[in-house]
Amino acid sequence: MTIQVPNRLSYSSLSSYSECGERWRLERGHKLNSSTWYATVAGSAVHTITEAHDLAEVGRRDGDIPSFKETFDSLLAKERANGVEVKPSGKKLKNVGPTGGPNKKDYEWWLIYGPLYVQKWLDWKSASDWKIAILPDGSVGIEVMINEAVAGDPFLGFIDRVYITPDGQVVIVDLKTGAVPLSSIQLGSYRVGLWRKYGIDAEWGAYWMASDGELTGLKDLTVYSDEYIDAQYAMAWAGIRNGVFLPNVTSMCRGCGVRDYCRAVGGRRANELPVRDDLILTPPEKQETKSQVAQSSPIV
Repeated sequence: MTIQVPNRLSYSSLSSYSECGERWRLERGHKLNSSTWYATVAGSAVHTITEAHDLAEVGRRDGDIPSFKETFDSLLAKERANGVEVKPSGKKLKNVGPTGGPNKKDYEWWLIYGPLYVQKWLDWKSASDWKIAILPDGSVGIEVMINEAVAGDPFLGFIDRVYITPDGQVVIVDLKTGAVPLSSIQLGSYRVGLWRKYGIDAEWGAYWMASDGELTGLKDLTVYSDEYIDAQYAMAWAGIRNGVFLPNVTSMCRGCGVRDYCRAVGGRRANELPVRDDLILTPPEKQETKSQVAQSSPIV
């Protein structure tokens, strides 16, 4: 059986591959994903709405801003139309709270907390004296597409926001509706991409956490040099192109959307797929652009 290997990587793809090669093979090679999370879909809805607000604020968008519910419902409908089961995450609690509710973080939970997260973003912006950057090509620092080469191969990324502080520092901000990331390599990848595309060096970055409506501490991005970022992607490419897809069995496998096809955990449908695949590169014209719903992760 053959699988198509993309000819460009995003940070999401790099992260997925480094966390579990077998999951990457099943999700991105065989295009299998039987389930996702309400949290994943809701996170995409929050991104869509905050982007609309910010573009309107800087005069780059006309018309009404969609509500959280209509955006959430639309994204959920697309997932279900593709046969994907949407599951609740979080904790099972007696009463609805920030970490879950009687049915964990289900649809009803997100109808409460999704709009709250959007409002927290608007409140944070209102209290901040940072300004959205105007980029050299006249575009604004909102969902900035980065498609410069990394490790000599195409890279695709979207920087949520590029800000300028009152003292002139450039800061990359990524919005998160889940847990605080353990690494800042995503921000470092964006730093390198921003420099290569626009000649702008963002020495600082931060994650904006929707749960508390604040930034994490500023991360020093100067440690993520061109050489280091290139090396990370080069190593991932070397593994992918040589068919190295090692499984990483952890407690998170319980929530994995492709566990039924994974031999490492005794998946009930694992025998439907070969142990090894023939690999072919995806032609450039078939590459996907930005997906409306991020890749599913059990850490939500």
